[in-house]
Amino acid sequence: MTVIYGMFRVFLLFMLIVAPYGGILFRSYQVIYTESVTERNGGWTLFAGAIELKPVPDTVEIVGELIDSPFSQIINGQPNYIKINFNNKGEANYTLYIVQARLVSIDGSDSIVKNLTTLKYNTVVPAMEDSEIRYVFYSEMQPQELTLIADLIFTDEQENMYSGLAYANNVTIVDPEQSIFDLQLIFMYAILLTIAGGVAYLIKETFFGGSKKKKSKKPTTEKTDSGTTGASTGTTMDWIPEHHLKKSKSSSKKKN
Repeated sequence: MTVIYGMFRVFLLFMLIVAPYGGILFRSYQVIYTESVTERNGGWTLFAGAIELKPVPDTVEIVGELIDSPFSQIINGQPNYIKINFNNKGEANYTLYIVQARLVSIDGSDSIVKNLTTLKYNTVVPAMEDSEIRYVFYSEMQPQELTLIADLIFTDEQENMYSGLAYANNVTIVDPEQSIFDLQLIFMYAILLTIAGGVAYLIKETFFGGSKKKKSKKPTTEKTDSGTTGASTGTTMDWIPEHHLKKSKSSSKKKN
């Protein structure tokens, strides 16, 4: 029972520490899963052979911008954003459906190096209005220079589908800067050390019985230097003058 209770305590501590990060882990898995599905499907199989994508109407203007990146850099392992502005100058209402992006080679062949995440929006843009959406994606690639292309798919009230170029520009894939004074790394190491210390303490308390009991000290008897002691009583006789001792011995002999 003690072992089971100890394991339950360790499990509770682990859940209390890891639970706040569950949402982050789930979102990361969702992004990775979406990218893998997109790559397997070749990027455009969602519409292949089923729906014709029409060009952008003259009454629609689409402008995209890579934000928080003044040098057009895509940082590995960190979120990167494209701000897309949709300006509806016509009388029809449109619905912004999905944004899909890809990284292609800059050698002129337009060969796809990597398909990025496909995000769904369903944002309605009424006539004579504009709307802004943000496309977020992640990269885990070797540092290199590529071309980033993002397409916006939107529909009208008759369910016609349109495809417009939202962004197209050369970008540079870079690794994040590492520093021993990086607060994120320091905070992460502090959390890991705290978790390890807590688990080690619970295991020690559970399986090794906690702190050992202190051994009781045995009472010690002090040896006292004794002088001349009596044979029967063990009392010290040093303080008695010698001539009295001689008298007492002679008197005891006479009695005998």
